[in-house]
Amino acid sequence: MIEAELGLSWDSLPLYCPLGPFRETRAGQECFAKVTSIVRQERKLHHLLEIEGRDALSLASSQRLSGIHVSPYVLSREHYLGIGDTPICSPYKALSETSCFLIREEAKASYLVWSVICRSRVALRALTRELGEGGVDSKVLSIKKINGGKRLTGRQVSVLRVAFERGFFESPHATGVRELAKEMQCSPSTLVRLLRKGERKVLSDWFEANRDLRSQDAR
Repeated sequence: MIEAELGLSWDSLPLYCPLGPFRETRAGQECFAKVTSIVRQERKLHHLLEIEGRDALSLASSQRLSGIHVSPYVLSREHYLGIGDTPICSPYKALSETSCFLIREEAKASYLVWSVICRSRVALRALTRELGEGGVDSKVLSIKKINGGKRLTGRQVSVLRVAFERGFFESPHATGVRELAKEMQCSPSTLVRLLRKGERKVLSDWFEANRDLRSQDAR
């Protein structure tokens, strides 16, 4: 699997799209609305909308929320929940027709950032293609491979943490293998094996996440 970040142009998003958190300044105060849950029913999307700000409810009549029916529930003076109904928008349709999952959203000044989990780069390309066919301009900002096999075990985490805290990775060593092995209640050979496997996984993840830096060094 891979985790990717996509930049979606605000201008290309449908006005009624619930998959983009949005902010507006009203009465001198910033208000924002964000959908926290979506359920599809026939040709409509029912979603739970969280609205915050001094003049938050007026967002329901703004251009970004035009056409959305919102039934507000007051949590506090400046915090509301609403149940909204919208047509099925092209970004939601693109997600539902590919093996990609939206896990985070972040609103930027000129674009919306989606963090998505995809089975492969093929699925990611399918998502960007579906978005484009739906009129949404998108750009892949970053891609990170997710490999469960590289995950540190609990024992490896413990050994690496103790070794780091005791100064094993300093030069010269503040402690040695025998001292660490005694503290971790294992043989020196077992400790060395745990350290090497843990170090390899940590370095592998770092190089995978910083692939661009590695390619620059090679040049």
